[in-house]
Amino acid sequence: MTILELRYFVEVVRQKNFTKAAEILFVTEPTISYHIKKLEENVGVTLIKRTTKYVMLTPEGELLYKQACIIVDAYDALEQLAESFSKRGACPIRLGMTPIVYEYYLKKELEQCRINHFGDTLKIFLEDEDCLLKGLQSKRIDFAIIKIYDFAMDYFDR
Repeated sequence: MTILELRYFVEVVRQKNFTKAAEILFVTEPTISYHIKKLEENVGVTLIKRTTKYVMLTPEGELLYKQACIIVDAYDALEQLAESFSKRGACPIRLGMTPIVYEYYLKKELEQCRINHFGDTLKIFLEDEDCLLKGLQSKRIDFAIIKIYDFAMDYFDR
């Protein structure tokens, strides 16, 4: 019995439908069916009575569903807690760029990157190029996206 099998089982019961559960979990219906079948094989009983319109739990399915909900919810809480540990210890990434570069070229991608990977550890500084170069030199920012000018190299020759 795996957490994935339990998660799929819980979602099928919540949705009362294999197709809806598959859509919510971003998997195919055969994937859901496969894992439910494996779960039933592991516990040695039929858990769900299937019809063309809905699913219905067997008495054993009712008992397993109650425990599976507790386990799946606890596992999700544990994952969130572990994720907060890794973010708490993460060093901030201080990225600078001009407002034009941000607004017209990178805004959507950077916001998606922040949501999916970095959370609050990604700090974005929107400044003119001169301030960005000074920020790099003083180590106030870690990275900067700027146009290349010959004079920019002078900041780092000092």
